[in-house]
Amino acid sequence: MLVGVQFQGDDVGPKAFGQRAEEAGFDSVWCGDHVGHLIDGLAALGLYAGATERITIGLNLLVAPYRSGAVMAKALATIARAAPGRVIAGFGVGGEFPGEFHATGADIHTRGRFTDEALEIITQLWTGEPLTYEGRWARFDGFTLEPAPRPAPTVWVGGRSEAAMRRAVRFAAGYTPYLVSPEQVASRRTRLDELLVEAGRPAGSLTMGVLVTTIPAADVDAAVDRGLTSLKLSGLSPESVKARYLLGDDDSILARIRSYADAGVDHLILGCLPGSEAQRDEFFATCSRLLPEIRAL
Repeated sequence: MLVGVQFQGDDVGPKAFGQRAEEAGFDSVWCGDHVGHLIDGLAALGLYAGATERITIGLNLLVAPYRSGAVMAKALATIARAAPGRVIAGFGVGGEFPGEFHATGADIHTRGRFTDEALEIITQLWTGEPLTYEGRWARFDGFTLEPAPRPAPTVWVGGRSEAAMRRAVRFAAGYTPYLVSPEQVASRRTRLDELLVEAGRPAGSLTMGVLVTTIPAADVDAAVDRGLTSLKLSGLSPESVKARYLLGDDDSILARIRSYADAGVDHLILGCLPGSEAQRDEFFATCSRLLPEIRAL
């Protein structure tokens, strides 16, 4: 099981986070994508590309409806040329923050169809061949993306719905749901394999990646309290936090990670709770200390 860490906001920024992740020996470092808070995914990924040398850098996830397919293809191609062979481009449809759709002019009601069209465009433009395409949102007549990325970023697709899993089977090498328990991971792994076989792809051929926010504390209850007082976890119940986060001391966190590993996770992404630099330091100290034991799973 590969192990990465994800930046979810602090006062220092993603550049320092990416450098620290590489120095600590993690397999990957990730960022999300927001307009109203936290960070822009493409800008953060570009910072990772310039600040690191070896580690895999990834978007988990880029909200596709906020930008045109050609714009995303070009930005990611530029980043891939700066970090060849190290880029995972994860795409999602968004929806948790309706205000961001209003701010960007995106239509929340057509976000799935828009994302499908955008992924068709992106993957074809990355070949470097002229593209003629007639879609609902974009039209091309012999358009070429130059220079094409070599190699192209690896595509992942995220989301918890059946449509998201079908999108992953159609376009991606990896699938990554968010806010899911180990039990939900296991059921999605089973369904994903069924969809792969239906599509003529081998079962197990999609990487299962899962982001799990990690909150170190003296015990689980103290971690829940910390999470519930964080702005980004407002509105969640203690039960939902316990079901979908890694909480507490080293033993509690490791036991929960074992459950995710048993459920079929191939690439575990440990999310750093948004907050202060001291909170980020505690996160890295805990995750780095547990890294050898996690890899042993």
